[in-house]
Amino acid sequence: MSHGSALDLVDAFYRAYNSRDAAAAAALYREDAWHQEGTAGPRRTGRAALESGLSGFFSLLPDAHWERRETIPAGSTVAVVYTLTGHLGIDMGGAQTKGRPIRLDGVHLIELDGDSIAGTRDYWSLDDFKRQARGEAA
Repeated sequence: MSHGSALDLVDAFYRAYNSRDAAAAAALYREDAWHQEGTAGPRRTGRAALESGLSGFFSLLPDAHWERRETIPAGSTVAVVYTLTGHLGIDMGGAQTKGRPIRLDGVHLIELDGDSIAGTRDYWSLDDFKRQARGEAA
């Protein structure tokens, strides 16, 4: 599948994410690609695992939207500074959290391999997410 330039591939990635289309997003990755949350978070490998993980995430934040604030190409890696917004789609931790707004700043590091994504790493604050899920102010 050809997406043109590296930035065209990144554009397609965010179109799929903002459409909450897990299959379309996973199709942009190599078959053996991976995604990791930060440096110590869970790592998923392979398109099926990536699609499954994204489907679960889109259940958590069914109106998730990534606003790209800055895109920095650096060789075969593209760094994207973003703000993620949405509302929780489920209750969490035995509390009524469904509908609570979430706003997280983060950075995606997208490793490219030709016309596909080899891997992505996503950095954001788990503490900020938990605080917002509990309904606490900043």
